[in-house]
Amino acid sequence: MENPANEQLNTQENISSEFASKEPLVYKTTIKKYALIVLSGLLGLSIIITAVVIYLRIMDRLNVTEPTPPVTPTPTPEPAKTESPLISYIKNDKSIWIVNTDGTDKKLLIELPGSSDQTFSDLAWKSKGFLSYSLCDAKQVCTIDTYNLDTKSSVTEINNSEKGLIESLTWAPENKFMGYFQYKEQGNENQTVELRLKTGTTNSVLSSHKTEIKDIEQVSKVTFSADENHIAFGFVELVASTSGRSGKTVTYTAKPTILIYRVSGVLLDTIVGAKDPMFIDEKTIAYQKDGQLIHREIGTSSETSMTPISGFNLDVSPDKSKYAYWSPTGGFSDALLIIFDANLNLQRNILRGVLFPKWLNNSTVVGIKADNCLGSKCELFDYQTISLATVNIETKQANPIDQGRTIKDVEVNYYAD
Repeated sequence: MENPANEQLNTQENISSEFASKEPLVYKTTIKKYALIVLSGLLGLSIIITAVVIYLRIMDRLNVTEPTPPVTPTPTPEPAKTESPLISYIKNDKSIWIVNTDGTDKKLLIELPGSSDQTFSDLAWKSKGFLSYSLCDAKQVCTIDTYNLDTKSSVTEINNSEKGLIESLTWAPENKFMGYFQYKEQGNENQTVELRLKTGTTNSVLSSHKTEIKDIEQVSKVTFSADENHIAFGFVELVASTSGRSGKTVTYTAKPTILIYRVSGVLLDTIVGAKDPMFIDEKTIAYQKDGQLIHREIGTSSETSMTPISGFNLDVSPDKSKYAYWSPTGGFSDALLIIFDANLNLQRNILRGVLFPKWLNNSTVVGIKADNCLGSKCELFDYQTISLATVNIETKQANPIDQGRTIKDVEVNYYAD
């Protein structure tokens, strides 16, 4: 029989032995380590939050805001300044004037003494600020000079020693070439017109033709193509024909004629029965023929009829969409300004008593205004008093600019645009 004391001892030993063999799940040092890291993180976060709160409160108290960078305004560009074309004209044969298109700032450029036997016969703008003119004496010996609007002085372009009235002075767009007619009257049986072209210092006669010196302002015209490759002359040629059994009877018939040359002097085209040449582009020329406005490709015989036209001094607008001309009415007792709009295919009667129209812009023309025509064909020199006037083709209103016994060769300086 066992001893109870020994049994109790054994039991305690077993218990001690069991607890002595078990290890703790987490050591106290590890717990302390991680606890320290967590506390450090919390402390750092609280410091950051506290700093942010303090900064915001300070900024709020000081009412400090971040400055907005100044915005530099974009300057509004000024509208481009454009100059109106200048109008030049010969008044009473003895003086040359220029004026703005609205009739302001009228200036006398040159005036001949009343006792002088010289007269001005023609004008042409060479370029902006340079106006060429023909000055002829009583024997019709003429020179061509160019007036500088800035220096108020002239230089001689051509100094002729032979007789011959100079008409239809025209400069090419880049003023490298100048074309004109020289009419030579040597009796009724020997009237000739020379078609001349000036290139640099060389003045050439391209051709010479029998003509009649009559209504020159109505039938003579010289024009260049925009690319300066072609020049066209419109004039009246006396065409000879023979009759009789022996064929010795020679009669002459006046026929309007257009000759087209290269500026090198080579003849490209002859159009008989046509007048008022106008280059539409580098390949197309327009003119009047047989009561029609015609378009034709240079160097071909194909003609396209645009509209019926019966009148004088046909002129095309800068945008090539409208044509202005004047037509006699009442047996040449009056004149009517007419506009043909090619885009609308429409002709409109604008105003009575306006002759020799030239375009200032696409809606305004300048011309000679007279109440009636006293001559058989409304020649300028048959008027008692005439006016220079601009006409708005939309409102049909005329704005008088100047008056004189004679006003002729009105030219527009498009170089001022």
